[in-house]
Amino acid sequence: MIHASTLAYEPTPFGQLHELDFHGDDGALHCRIDWDAQQLIRGAKRGAPFEDLTIPEAIWAGARRDTVHNTYRDVFRTQDTMARRWVTAIAHQEPVWPDFAAGATIQRVMDAAILSHEERRWVETEEIVA
Repeated sequence: MIHASTLAYEPTPFGQLHELDFHGDDGALHCRIDWDAQQLIRGAKRGAPFEDLTIPEAIWAGARRDTVHNTYRDVFRTQDTMARRWVTAIAHQEPVWPDFAAGATIQRVMDAAILSHEERRWVETEEIVA
């Protein structure tokens, strides 16, 4: 199931709550960010309970983690990472990844997942055309 909404009420000071769940054959991950006080990732291997996971410093790239909002400010407003890196690359006419082709591939995967759910069958990404 894929669910994304910008209309749902979230009882946090910023009106946002992000929760992501990823399930595989041998384990699962759960991420929760409330944009106020909580940013965590938990993982569980098959047959084991969930436990908090430490995000390596290299991934944080120096972002403050004293409050979730400061982490947001560093990652999205001051660091040249994620969307900001993409815009910087365009402004400097540099190659960047992910690019539009990668985005189109991800969109095909999401469209295949939605169609698979609607039609209750396996859908190959090659079936998805523009």
